[in-house]
Amino acid sequence: MSFKRHNYLDDAIHYYDLAQGQAPKFMVIACADSRVCPSKILGFQPGEAFTVRNIANLVPPFQHGSSETSAALEFAVNSLEVPNILVVGHSRCGGIRALMSMKRDDSSRSLISDWVSIAKSARLSTEAAAGNLSFEKQCRHCEKDRLMGHC
Repeated sequence: MSFKRHNYLDDAIHYYDLAQGQAPKFMVIACADSRVCPSKILGFQPGEAFTVRNIANLVPPFQHGSSETSAALEFAVNSLEVPNILVVGHSRCGGIRALMSMKRDDSSRSLISDWVSIAKSARLSTEAAAGNLSFEKQCRHCEKDRLMGHC
């Protein structure tokens, strides 16, 4: 009811148009972290961004097989013809901490470790470049390095 009173009724024509179909200009891949709200950070209004959120804002390689993120990317590019794709990361990411905490010879499995392991190359790159730093600084390095495309 609050949304209807404070948003919908103020811009009913826009919401009517959105109900007819979508034509977003952006696809956003963002972390599922509750502190990160991509539309708020980027200033998007409803209809401007097709968004998928996952642990650590990862984009699995094609060879990794299907995933919700891969399906969303395919839909955004092929069906919606979205011209811009943004990957939004953040500091103090729990997914990156999980990635950096993984032991090389750990055979225990979890859904989180299985998911973040797709970014193993980022961890290895971080260990090579910043392995002498504290764990916190290694995590920060990995967060930045991944977003700069160095993994």
